[in-house]
Amino acid sequence: RLYVDQKCVYYQKPMLESGTLGTKGNTQIVIPHLTESYGSSRDPPEKSIPICTLKNFPNKIEHTIQWARDQFEGWFKQAPDDVNSYLSSENFLDELAKQQNIQLETLRTIGLSLVDERPSGFDQCIEWARFKFEVEFANNISQLLHAFPADTVTATGTKFWSGPKRAPAVVTFDANDEVHMDYIISAANLRAFNYELNGRDDVDYFKTVLEKVSVPTFVPKKDFHVATTEEEMKKQEEEAVPENLFDEADRLAKRLPQPSSLVGYRLSPCEFEKDNL
Repeated sequence: RLYVDQKCVYYQKPMLESGTLGTKGNTQIVIPHLTESYGSSRDPPEKSIPICTLKNFPNKIEHTIQWARDQFEGWFKQAPDDVNSYLSSENFLDELAKQQNIQLETLRTIGLSLVDERPSGFDQCIEWARFKFEVEFANNISQLLHAFPADTVTATGTKFWSGPKRAPAVVTFDANDEVHMDYIISAANLRAFNYELNGRDDVDYFKTVLEKVSVPTFVPKKDFHVATTEEEMKKQEEEAVPENLFDEADRLAKRLPQPSSLVGYRLSPCEFEKDNL
């Protein structure tokens, strides 16, 4: 845009600039000798959304959009990228060891992608999507409500679920709900793309496979603490790092298949495109 703006200024041509960001949109008309150019000003930096708000207490539509965007990036882009780096870089594990804040999470992700959850066919992609639905829209919500029931009162006597905090509701999967099925179909096909498997969009086929999927019964963790502030979130992340970090990292690394056993094997990351509907 800045390049086009520079050329329009040089050749004294008008320009119409437009763009979207989530639910917001903007337009700017640039006319020679009448308005400022596009590059004459800069937008103020966007305020970041606290992680605890995204994970546990979203209260605006942009929070849910950012949450979904992060899920897409983590599952369908970052995970395949990490796998490919592991398979192609000889010193990947050594370099990863220098990043202790993400070392264990990255090793677990690679392990899930190459060992525990590696699909051999499209049906397993459907099963994976169904489990993700249950975790994100039922189990995590149940855990949150277990920690903070709808009638929870704070130490000051006010209702916990008030103001910007809105009590969530567990979503029970229904194969006849179009929104539910859209999620399963999209997630399964994106997963299939990662592993270069042939996808499908036949709703009846999906329903047939889903009938065979056994979803484990969720039991809330009694001692699980839900972070309500950024400070608590950071403290949880610090406490999540085990004292025997090196031993745990070594254990996770030994579970991974040797890159030499997967010569030429690569995953296909999904590049997010907001206009690809």
